Amino acid sequence: MGRVIGIQIRIHYSWFIIFGIVTISLATAYFPGEYKSGNPLLYWIPAIFTALILFGSVLIHELAHSYVAIKNGIEIRGINLFIFGGVAELTGEPKTAIAELKIAAAGPFVSIIIGSVFFLIETLFGHGLSVVILSPLRYLKFINFALALFNLVPGFPLDGGRLLRAILWKSSGDIKAATKIASRFGQGFAYILIFFGVFQLFSHQFFSGFWFILIGFFLDQASKSSYQQLLLRQFLTGVKTADIMTKEVVSVGGDIPLRSLIDDYFLRYRYSSYPVMDGGRTIGLISVKNVKDVLGERWGDTRAKESMTPLDDTIIARPEDEAVVVLNRMLKDGVSKVVIIKDGHLLGILTLQDIMRLFKIKTDLGE
Repeated sequence: MGRVIGIQIRIHYSWFIIFGIVTISLATAYFPGEYKSGNPLLYWIPAIFTALILFGSVLIHELAHSYVAIKNGIEIRGINLFIFGGVAELTGEPKTAIAELKIAAAGPFVSIIIGSVFFLIETLFGHGLSVVILSPLRYLKFINFALALFNLVPGFPLDGGRLLRAILWKSSGDIKAATKIASRFGQGFAYILIFFGVFQLFSHQFFSGFWFILIGFFLDQASKSSYQQLLLRQFLTGVKTADIMTKEVVSVGGDIPLRSLIDDYFLRYRYSSYPVMDGGRTIGLISVKNVKDVLGERWGDTRAKESMTPLDDTIIARPEDEAVVVLNRMLKDGVSKVVIIKDGHLLGILTLQDIMRLFKIKTDLGE
């Protein structure tokens, strides 16, 4: 969508599903009961605008988290709007419990402010406003207060769970233990939502029941993955890329035709990409996608260096770089592999798959 205060805003396709559900719900259930008019336009037009303002409120909620995170030295990969609302993608953990407290509190605080603004408008000007304007105000007031309240539930990774983690972290000094406890609370709340959803299904409230079950499963997975992300970052703390890179790298010459590259490398070694060499120096990476971008009839006379991705800062790392910094950069830039280079010479390669494999071995061994 673009950038707001320097933060990339993205919309996942699933966002259109929830936007449609909210709009239909407002147009077919809420506004008909408020307006009592036979004119469908009087339902659908306010429904669309109200839904847009609602998700604008969600975006402001996430921007508040992001702004405070940036002020506390944490990079933001962006904000994603999707079927469950929105999420600000932080590249790392807060450095202190107080920073965590500030970041977590920012979202609910802003939602309460937004709800209070709608409440004040309703209180001060409600008698002079048409029901066409007053009804959306009431809905937006309620939904922002509800958003703040839901997020304050003490279950990680909800804002309330992050507040709980900050308090536990501050008192114990152990972020890992604090995160584990807060994540367990998050899973517990997820199970409550799932149970409530099942109860509603048996009460023939199929849509709301399914929705609560879906949110419960999402929160359960988010609680587990958030804790795993912390463990992964702790595992990589103090580790250099040279410590975990793959040193035995299969590379290709820049003049190799794509047909030979496919037959002799992609089909033989089955790696998804290879460093491209020219005169002993690494000049780029060539992947299956690079090859697919070239018409098949041209594979015989197109060379690797003509279709490769040239080296740039997104796919280069140095052997002395901190692995956790490189990981954050890879996630931010959306790359799955970096080449480790020193003085122009290829030393190794590091992939997200390699990192996750090492992490799984470590956790399986209980370390």
